[in-house]
Amino acid sequence: MTSMTMLLHIRRAFCTRAWLQPGSKASLTKVFMADEVQTFSEISQDRNPIHIDPEYAANTRFGKCIVHGVLLNGLLSAVCSTKLPGPGAVYLSQELKFLAPAFVGQSVTAEVEVIDIERLVMTLSTTVRETDTLKLLLEGSAKLVIPKKLARGR
Repeated sequence: MTSMTMLLHIRRAFCTRAWLQPGSKASLTKVFMADEVQTFSEISQDRNPIHIDPEYAANTRFGKCIVHGVLLNGLLSAVCSTKLPGPGAVYLSQELKFLAPAFVGQSVTAEVEVIDIERLVMTLSTTVRETDTLKLLLEGSAKLVIPKKLARGR
């Protein structure tokens, strides 16, 4: 058996019902640094000083710069596109509730959990927490289309 054939067998075994079922979870952890937040501010044109100006942010109720909420959402998207369900997944809808801020330089962990799978549509519970304290920063849900190649093993 060639190494490529072996890799395909491993991938098929990984993409079975046991993997894509309610209760399955995946996560990613990241620290958003000031330069990344600044770059996002420029790309998105969201230059709210609460995100990029430490002097301004020091005089707000948060006391320091906070990460754009959409960057936390992007981390959830990264979990979906790289881990669960994986490459080829496409968002259909998403609901988010921002419960607390993520601060620049703080470690956060985004996690998704499979709630339901109907044909090619997967419903996920989504959360983002402070990595150290597990404080809940964001919660919600998402619906994604599962790539056919992943759903075949179901």
